[in-house]
Amino acid sequence: MKLDVIPSDLVESIEVSKTLNQDADAVGGSVNLVTKSAADQPYLSVLGMGGYTPIAGGRRLDQFAGTFGNRFGAEKRFGLMIGASYDFNARGIDDIEPTPSANTLPNGNVFLGPSTADLRQYLYNRTRYGVGGGLDYKLGDMSSIYLRGLFSRFHDFGQDWIYSPGINNFISDPADPNNTCGITSVNGPVGCGNVGFTDVFRKPVQQIVSVQGGARHTIGTTLVNYQLALSQSNATGVYPRASFDGPGSSDNSVAFGVDTTHPFTPQFPVLNGVNLYDPTAYALSRLSFQDDRTFERDVVGDIAVNRPYSVGSHYGSFEVGFKGWDANKTQSFNEQSFNPTGTLPMSLFLNSFVNHDYYFGHYTFGPTTDYNKILAYFNAHPNEFTGGFNAVNSFPNDFDASERIYAGYVMNTIGFGRLRLQTGVRIEATKDSLLGNVVVLDSNGDFSSTSPFPAKNSYTNVFPSVQAQFRLNSDTVLRATYGMGIARP
Repeated sequence: MKLDVIPSDLVESIEVSKTLNQDADAVGGSVNLVTKSAADQPYLSVLGMGGYTPIAGGRRLDQFAGTFGNRFGAEKRFGLMIGASYDFNARGIDDIEPTPSANTLPNGNVFLGPSTADLRQYLYNRTRYGVGGGLDYKLGDMSSIYLRGLFSRFHDFGQDWIYSPGINNFISDPADPNNTCGITSVNGPVGCGNVGFTDVFRKPVQQIVSVQGGARHTIGTTLVNYQLALSQSNATGVYPRASFDGPGSSDNSVAFGVDTTHPFTPQFPVLNGVNLYDPTAYALSRLSFQDDRTFERDVVGDIAVNRPYSVGSHYGSFEVGFKGWDANKTQSFNEQSFNPTGTLPMSLFLNSFVNHDYYFGHYTFGPTTDYNKILAYFNAHPNEFTGGFNAVNSFPNDFDASERIYAGYVMNTIGFGRLRLQTGVRIEATKDSLLGNVVVLDSNGDFSSTSPFPAKNSYTNVFPSVQAQFRLNSDTVLRATYGMGIARP
């Protein structure tokens, strides 16, 4: 889950733990996003802003947020904090992606430079909204109970148009039999190739929901913390695309040169007059649909008891804790691909979008397609396409995984002047189960069959840890750590 899904206005702080009391599923540490909580004084924040980006014909963005918090009652024992956030970002990106390599020419020379490049136009329409808050009640000066929650949803929508000119055969001599594009003279790197076009329609959605309840108690000088949290996240990855074969796709009939005078903006000039941006010269070759879904549910509970002590003039604390984590994660891929049986030119599906200043005017970007028109044609004429469910790409990515981890630890921290020493040990017991698929291919590499593949595993690990911190001055600290951890798939 990307952090893009979490509105920053709903987060008060980020806690990073690299000690023995980290989360039970952590490898080398854990990160805790702490939502805002009520203070003694009333709090109100309202934010609104907007902007404009002069790219791809002009793109707008705006953001709105509001947060309210207060404590209530005669002794202000009850606290409430709630906030909401919404933002929209219509982002535009002009992106060129040349592919440099060492190209061996037919005459034995080597050309160091690109033989192909992607000219990509991205138009994003990203929407994110969320709400978070918390309730707490003070039982005493150092004791309280709380309930916190967070919901956020992120729509990472957009469309990508990609032109891909490329040389498939470099030519050193016009008499070369691979000279299928009619090159008559050679001056610098030249060759025969083609151009393709792709329309990617982005519809991924990410969502998180989290609820956490806990308490903090003081019993004499002993501090007891415990909490229980339930979280759920899901992501839908939808990246359907339409691919078009352009000039030269069948016969490498486009003559390209390569101009690297300006290495950051390499050019591929056409040498034989072929119009790369004639929409009637492109034909739909493939349609791919995706409906990929990932879901995760986590239940986490922990309790810790911390007692301070002193030995002479040295102060320290001893902590004992237990953490449990139960998770279930599923993933389901449904990918389909289709090929048209006839010729469907790009001109049937044109979009009105045109970028007249692509990449600061260094390149010409051709016509674009409207994916909704392509989809409408497919739905209205299904008999004009062959294909269907792509088992080779789908079944291997399906799984259902469950994992349960119990962790207990003891940790001692003590200070000796400028030196702070922490020692302890952590014991983790892990049990997991997995259900996936084994896909069998035939001799041609095509799908033959699939069968379920269950697996179970359990293990226990002991992780000792020693950390030493020496403070040279108020701004300089030396730290040495020895520890062990485990990376889980």
